[in-house]
Amino acid sequence: MKGYNYLLDALAKLRDFSWEMRIIGDGPERDMLQSQANRLGLTNRVRFLGERKDIPDLLSGADLYVQPSLLEGLPTTVTEAMFSCLPVIATTVGGIAEQIDRSCGILVPPANPDELARAIKLVLSTDKKEQMGKAARQKAEQKFSIDVCATKYLHIYTVAAASRKALSLGQLA
Repeated sequence: MKGYNYLLDALAKLRDFSWEMRIIGDGPERDMLQSQANRLGLTNRVRFLGERKDIPDLLSGADLYVQPSLLEGLPTTVTEAMFSCLPVIATTVGGIAEQIDRSCGILVPPANPDELARAIKLVLSTDKKEQMGKAARQKAEQKFSIDVCATKYLHIYTVAAASRKALSLGQLA
């Protein structure tokens, strides 16, 4: 559950700000979300883009990234946004708190449109938006780059192989 319905409710509270939301992807909630956007009078500001292959280009044109999930693991979309120098507003579910800290984004409770609206307003109205985006990129490079992840996986496999070898030697004794 991605929680976009809560994001739409939050954006309805920010009519005095200049914004446009682009929802990338498709799924069973699309019709319901389009109806909600219509009901809230947001159809001119919310664009449903469907499945896309040009995610880096879309992210490069954004001011911030919002992940309003109700349930999540460690979303690669948040990491992609961080690599795109975007401040991230996300919910405190799953492993998102491992990705985002105060230097590069704002964490909010899930299913809370008021807190989402507050965080979006804060990021859009602050002069720290660019600084947060740079911090997001730096953190992504330090924690989630291919080289860093490969090194971590190699360590895990090396430890697992050594443990298996030790177990096998123990069985021979």
